[in-house]
Amino acid sequence: MQTVEFTRDGKVILEDSGSVMTGTYELIGNDVVKVSLDGVSGAMLSGYGADSWEYTISGNIMTIQIDGESTTLTRIGASTPQQSVYGTKTLTIPPPPNQQRTMPISESTSMKTTASVTTPNITINAPKGGETWYIGNRELITWSSVNSVGQILLDVSYDSGKTWTAISTPIEDTGNFGWTVTGLASTHCRIRVEFVDSYSNPLNYPAFVSVADFTISQITKTTVSIVVPNITINAPKGGEAWFVGDRNLITWNSVNSVGQVLLAVSYDSGKTWTAISTPIDNSGSFGWWVTGLPSTHCRI
Repeated sequence: MQTVEFTRDGKVILEDSGSVMTGTYELIGNDVVKVSLDGVSGAMLSGYGADSWEYTISGNIMTIQIDGESTTLTRIGASTPQQSVYGTKTLTIPPPPNQQRTMPISESTSMKTTASVTTPNITINAPKGGETWYIGNRELITWSSVNSVGQILLDVSYDSGKTWTAISTPIEDTGNFGWTVTGLASTHCRIRVEFVDSYSNPLNYPAFVSVADFTISQITKTTVSIVVPNITINAPKGGEAWFVGDRNLITWNSVNSVGQVLLAVSYDSGKTWTAISTPIDNSGSFGWWVTGLPSTHCRI
């Protein structure tokens, strides 16, 4: 007995009288499935009659051709591999990854019905690769979809696609998703979009992954030291008696000077002030010809 098992990841397993071979398959026409077997040569399969599938093989390339009007082809929705059953003239083939197909779904001697089954496709536009996204920032993941089949789920990988972590619940296929960046800092990040049901179970279609790695990084905190300038007035310190018309030396020490200084005098303990200089360099001293009102409450 000969059986052919097609898996949803595009592989095929052929068994004939206890001999097992593996390979891959693709759809090359409305009614034709081409199977490439590993290391097979010579004729392996032959026709099974007018109402069954016929197989032709050249080297390691096998072509499966619909020949009979009573043959049926059933498209699966399950995620597990399916096996063809030739006794009932039924062959079950899942769609190969990233491949559109138009295949007959049912045929009879009186009427032939053709159904078009088109594989959906998603192109991730951002991130494309090379970007740096920072943990805690909000970034926009965008994509374009063709032949959408329902809700989608978004995942992130921090190791170039070896492992995945969900970053959304099932959402509508709107083409964009605002993500507050979370997880590990890594230079090998990817985004994956896949079609799912409302329970987050993947549908029988391939997942779509961003084309190149991007970076997720911690925000670097920069510490800025703010140094406040300070001036200590040495003279007058208080208690002195300076006389109007005399020339006295005002002195001071400064730390972390930031520019020029202006000197002023108060005759009422600092309530009001009167300038006694223009802006001058911060030299630490200034000779002042004492002016103003006689007062015992003066400050510099």
